[in-house]
Amino acid sequence: MFWERWRREYLLNLIIRPKWTTESRNLEEGNVVLVMEPNVAQDHWPLARVVKVHPSSDGRVRKVEVKTQKGFLTRPVTKVTRK
Repeated sequence: MFWERWRREYLLNLIIRPKWTTESRNLEEGNVVLVMEPNVAQDHWPLARVVKVHPSSDGRVRKVEVKTQKGFLTRPVTKVTRK
C-alpha cells in the first residue's frame, strides 16, 4: 500500500509540466509569426503577420487571422509560432 500511494501521490508531483504552469504572452496585432503546415518542412513554413486576434471569454487569444504572401488565413494559436 505504501508504494501504491507513493507512486500515485508523490511521484506524479515530480513531473514538471511547464506548458501548464507558465504563462506565455498573448499574440498581438503586428506580430510576425511562422504558420505551421503539417506536410511542409519547418524551414519552409511561411512567414505571416498577425492582422487580427480573436480572444476567448477568459481574455486569452485562441485564434488569429494572419496575412501571408498568398492571402489571409485564420489559424489557432497552437498552429503558429513566434518568429
